[in-house]
Amino acid sequence: MEVLIKNLQRAIKIEKSIIEKAARKALSCEKRQGAKVSIALVNDDRMRRLNKRYRSIDETTDVLAFAMSEGDAVGRNPELLGDVVISLPQVLKQAKKLKISFDEEVSRLLIHGILHLLGYDDQSAPQKKKMEERQEAILKELKKI
Repeated sequence: MEVLIKNLQRAIKIEKSIIEKAARKALSCEKRQGAKVSIALVNDDRMRRLNKRYRSIDETTDVLAFAMSEGDAVGRNPELLGDVVISLPQVLKQAKKLKISFDEEVSRLLIHGILHLLGYDDQSAPQKKKMEERQEAILKELKKI
């Protein structure tokens, strides 16, 4: 299992070990110990640009996932799942709103992104329910560590 973390913002301090632990737990729970994933931590401006470019939505968002199982890269390197991008300002806002810790919210968003890389979807109500249940199960396992 390989987890590459790139902190591309400077305003919010974060321990990379929190990210790595959540990513490893998600991959382990999904029985993808040989997988590789890249994680980028960004500010709202960069997230907005990515969201506009790849989803045609001109606003920031909390997490984006770019799966290598889609587009031109299909089948080239099955262990390489793709990239998860997380906006740390959005993590702060959402953690406050939900009255949970920053660490829990960043872990939740990371797990959500990794599940997208693994093929989970949340476009329909049944898919969303299945994905949220899996996400919460992984979070519960993560809290045991």
